[in-house]
Amino acid sequence: MFKLVSRLSGRRAAVTGQFCCRPGSSQLHLASGASCQKSALDYSSADIPDMPSCNFKPEEYKGMSKERMMEIRRQYCNPMTMKVTYYKKPVFIHQGHMQWLWDVDGRRYLDLFAGVATVSVGHCHPKVTAAAEHQLKRLWHTTSIYVYPPLHEYCEKLASYFPDPLKVIYLTNSGSEANDLAMLMARLHTGNFDILTFRGSYHGGSPQTMGLTSNAAYKYPIANGLGCTNTMCPDVFRGPWGGSHCRDSPVQTIRDCGCAQGHCMANEQYIGQLKETFATSVPSRIAAFFGEPIQGVGGAVQYPRNYLKEAYKLVRERGGVCIADEVQTGFGRTGTHFWGFQGHDVIPDMVTMAKGIGNGFPMGAVVTTPEIAASFAKGVHFNTFGGNPVACAIASSVLDTIKEDGAQQISLDVGTYLMTELAKFRDKYEIIGDVRGKGLQIGVEMVKDKVSRDPLPAEAMSEIFEDVKDMGVLIGKGGVYGQTFRIKPPMCITREDADFFLAVFNKSIQNYMDRSLMRQSCCSLGLARFHLGIGAVCQKPAFKHPPADLPEMPPCDFQGEKYKGLSKEGMMKIRKEHCNPVTMSITYYERPIYIYHGYNQWLWDVDGRRYLDLFAGVATVSVGHCNPKVTAAAEKQLKRLWHTTNIYVHPTLHEYCEKLASNLPDPLKVIYLTNSGTEANDLAMLMARLYTGNYEIITFRGSYHGGSQQTMGLTSNSSYKYPIATSSGCTHVMCPDVFRGLWGGSHCRDSPVQTIRECNCAPGQCMAKDQYIGQLNEAFATSLPSRIAAFFAEPIQGMGGATQYPKNYLKEAYKLVRERGGICIADEVQTGFGRTGTHFWGFQGHEVMPDMVTMAKGIGNGFPMGAVVTTPEIAASFGKAFHFNTFGGSPIACAVGSSVIDTIKEEGLQQNSHDVGTYMLIELAKLRDKHEIIGDVRGKGLQIGVEMVKDKASRAPLSPQAASDIFEDVKDMGVLIGKGGVYKQVFRIQPPMCITKADADFFLAVFDRAVKNYMDRH
Repeated sequence: MFKLVSRLSGRRAAVTGQFCCRPGSSQLHLASGASCQKSALDYSSADIPDMPSCNFKPEEYKGMSKERMMEIRRQYCNPMTMKVTYYKKPVFIHQGHMQWLWDVDGRRYLDLFAGVATVSVGHCHPKVTAAAEHQLKRLWHTTSIYVYPPLHEYCEKLASYFPDPLKVIYLTNSGSEANDLAMLMARLHTGNFDILTFRGSYHGGSPQTMGLTSNAAYKYPIANGLGCTNTMCPDVFRGPWGGSHCRDSPVQTIRDCGCAQGHCMANEQYIGQLKETFATSVPSRIAAFFGEPIQGVGGAVQYPRNYLKEAYKLVRERGGVCIADEVQTGFGRTGTHFWGFQGHDVIPDMVTMAKGIGNGFPMGAVVTTPEIAASFAKGVHFNTFGGNPVACAIASSVLDTIKEDGAQQISLDVGTYLMTELAKFRDKYEIIGDVRGKGLQIGVEMVKDKVSRDPLPAEAMSEIFEDVKDMGVLIGKGGVYGQTFRIKPPMCITREDADFFLAVFNKSIQNYMDRSLMRQSCCSLGLARFHLGIGAVCQKPAFKHPPADLPEMPPCDFQGEKYKGLSKEGMMKIRKEHCNPVTMSITYYERPIYIYHGYNQWLWDVDGRRYLDLFAGVATVSVGHCNPKVTAAAEKQLKRLWHTTNIYVHPTLHEYCEKLASNLPDPLKVIYLTNSGTEANDLAMLMARLYTGNYEIITFRGSYHGGSQQTMGLTSNSSYKYPIATSSGCTHVMCPDVFRGLWGGSHCRDSPVQTIRECNCAPGQCMAKDQYIGQLNEAFATSLPSRIAAFFAEPIQGMGGATQYPKNYLKEAYKLVRERGGICIADEVQTGFGRTGTHFWGFQGHEVMPDMVTMAKGIGNGFPMGAVVTTPEIAASFGKAFHFNTFGGSPIACAVGSSVIDTIKEEGLQQNSHDVGTYMLIELAKLRDKHEIIGDVRGKGLQIGVEMVKDKASRAPLSPQAASDIFEDVKDMGVLIGKGGVYKQVFRIQPPMCITKADADFFLAVFDRAVKNYMDRH
């Protein structure tokens, strides 16, 4: 089976290194990537077997020192990174290839945890990396407003892996986002509110999914996830009932079983507990039941056969939908089936997934039925990064690779072998209580003894865990008490790798037992304090016959590839059948655009027509589509390391956090990395409430801060709200809009262009500002308690239509908020990273210092990424529980984010935003004075809004149909812009920050022409 070797005699062996080449090879690997790589072993080669060979040559690490990384980790990284650093001696990860990881010293590790079950087909898998590189050179990001092939190709492919009627797909950026969305959909579809989950489960760390999660370590002491009930987990090893034939696994429990053939007493008892929950803890009608097919963080817990089948029946009888959380079990990991739920012989109503879906790329999904999807059309659900072209290309390649490489069969074969051999260890060692799982979803539960089944103490777990790592293998921990070793490797491991791990694990248990025996011996001799020391070919413009008086579109030297993919009809068919229905409702144009390629400020459709992109995928592409510098940084990191967990220390995280922190004023120096702006704002809400001990949060009417169940409470735009209970404790106060609001004048705002409203204010005085502050004071006096948690404000509203506030308004508002115990949060999701021109951050233009800053969109130029930056004091208050984000701060995200900051500086894009933006604003103001239906022009830098009205006297919004007529005309003449405002009456101009004055002139001529065309028609 595997080579067992001599045991240590009570003390650690000397650190001498270990060869990892095949027997007979004598070359030692140096960090430079010489032919044979030294392993991570701290034992002599006589003590353990040879590590399996690996022909891959890693790069030599030349980055910052370990000491500097740890210094940055303490100073700038969120404190959770220190808390989740599993090891006493941290692992500093530099590079990965398939099942292998290398640290900064060139030591090699067998990775059996896969970045928390996330790297599905192997680190930097060549096929998946090639797919990513190919798409990175074509188009990173665009919005689902347009139709682009990768989304439709992927949705069709993913849908083909599901049984009917699971055919409608919503793409997200993480598992928490997916589960958050599934909660919302379930409540909307059923009209019910209560949701059931198992004790010990983990379904996410957002304020809503925290209610689903049933593990105290991941819960914060504030109101969260209302309407969630945790019922008894049918755990046949640790629970009250269990036997030796209960579960669908190669290995059963050690518990006795007297059940007759085909009968399971344990199953009946656990179903009885579920019925008791229905009778006592929830109303007669419920919304949903969430269940992982095998618990992940809970420690690979399996349920009795047929339990889920009976549970689903009971849930549906009570009006609920059944949701399979496949975040950890999906994509062939369980071996016998592609999805974990198939092993239970059930069909859920919804399936959520993430982690292995993208092999480490930030991505998730909800798959549901057409019926449930149809009930979700009562509002607009929007996800900036969900289903972006790069994510879809990668995920499509992952599906292909799983099939081509036989990864599911490997999971079955190697996983079954591992469990069978681990069961022999269980029979050998008293402290191994249970071995369980399916495929490569394996748990080994450690106990004090088999009779009591009491969990092995945390210190003992850590000793074994460190020992396994020191001998060259990385595994995980889980379970309610942290008592279960989790083995969830990339699905490319070999039987040889399994044998190496088995020998290492066996040795580690032996070592622990020897040390325990020695400790007992020492104690019996009175030596209680004895210490062992172990411690696009053709670039046609987007119009066939440009008007004679329209200038030519500025030239572009870039040559795009010729499109050879799905037909337009095929894409629209998939969009209707498999893409979430909201993609149809947000397809702005009557004649949709089918986007294929992008480069800097340009987009090409599948027919090779070129468009000037002045919306940048909803203000997301900051430095230009497929910017060569940023693309190069991404490609370089793709070949080095995509994903690992923050349990380990990896240089890119620390380099990026230090760089980002250097661009923020003191004391804003502690950084929490997320996958989106919604996640960032969700987290900021949680932190504000924990820090202040207060609950109420204020935002402006017309604002947009996200679409999760919590951030939907912050958002004040009915288009983005669903008719269910969303985040309580959110109050919307009057937006100080000096054009459309009650008060305004001609000197109010910090912009090159003022409103057309008259103003009689004396110099230095602003009556409009005073009136709006009065409204805020009134809200404090009437609608809020005396102490509040936070005030969220965008420096310039984005979705709200580039709305600007009077000068000094935020300064006074911040003072009032702080007097009431609240903290001030600047939502820089759209305004950050130099977009406003005068400053790197929008809040700096208001001369205020927030307590927290949230950001996303432009942070990664289209890569799914976000952040919360706060003070050390606020961060310190967030250490009451574990906050974990699978993809937040991944190596590739940090490499991209770092390159974006460098590119903004090196290419002078902040100054370009100021110069081109100011020019555009001034010229647009001339068009406002020319055309009666242009009511207002506003903004700073390249955050611009043009508000359309029926007439200037009434300021009544231009009708949606009229705005759409102009919008389509602009598009048909080759320019893409956005729409916003409460009444969709504002054209939004938020281009990549690399546009030129020539581009601006082209747009100005197009826009003038489009408005004139409308006026002529009417």
